[in-house]
This record gives sequence, structure tokens and C-alpha cells, in this order.
Amino acid sequence: MAKWTARKIAWRIGRIILLSFLGVFAFTAFFQSHYIYIPRREIEGTPADFNLEFETIELISDGGVSISGWFIPGNPGRGAVLFCHGNAGNISHRLASIEFFNRMGLDVLIFDYQGYGLSDGSPSAAGTYADSQAAWRYLTAVKGIAPER
Repeated sequence: MAKWTARKIAWRIGRIILLSFLGVFAFTAFFQSHYIYIPRREIEGTPADFNLEFETIELISDGGVSISGWFIPGNPGRGAVLFCHGNAGNISHRLASIEFFNRMGLDVLIFDYQGYGLSDGSPSAAGTYADSQAAWRYLTAVKGIAPER
């Protein structure tokens, strides 16, 4: 029978702790996007539910991914809000905020990131940045809103 020394016991416990840590680290690294991004596909309402005029838009993000959004016009020349809605849900979960900005007279552009709502693709940090830039280009180039507005 092997003689158990304090050194052998400490070594075995250390290996168990190290392997457990590496397992948890690998699991977390592999599934981290599931903890960060919480997309919802179903659109539960539109700005029309708040009696707001809007147009559904389709933007093409870098990499050719189609993303969906809404443009809600405000008072001409008042300014615009580029609404990046956060990591959970989709644009239909932000209708009260859209109405608030619209009551202030602001144009609102809200869009779903890749993998959210009606947008194609899968959520990622790079996709989120690319989608935001596509929305910015839409506001400034297509709608002609000055960047300082």
C-alpha cells in the first residue's frame, strides 16, 4: 500500500483544482457569447402600436449581412437618435423609448444587431460594431442628417 504523505496529498488536490479551473475556463470561453448576447427573434410590436409613423429599413452591414431596423421621423432639423438597443431582446422591446424620443421631435433610427429580431447572422462583438457603423452611414449618407445633429 502506498504511503500517503502530505506532499502527495497536496499534489493530487492541486491537480484536481487546476483541472477543475481549466474545465470551467474552457466552458466559459466556449459559451461566453450565450452569457453576453440574449437575442429575441419575435417582433412583438411596431411603432404603429404607439401611433408613430415609421419605415422598415434593411441595412447591409460589413460582410454583407442584412440587418433590419425602423426609421421614425421627427421634426425636420431637430436632430436624430441612433438607438443601439443593448444586449437583450430586440427593437420591438424599445417602443416606449422610441415614443419618448419622438415626442421630443427627434428622428429615431433603431436597428437589430445580427442575430436579433429580423436581422440575419449571429451575435458577435465585431458584428455589433459593424451593424452600428452601417446604421450611422444610413443616417448620415441616406437620410442626410449632419453628424453633429
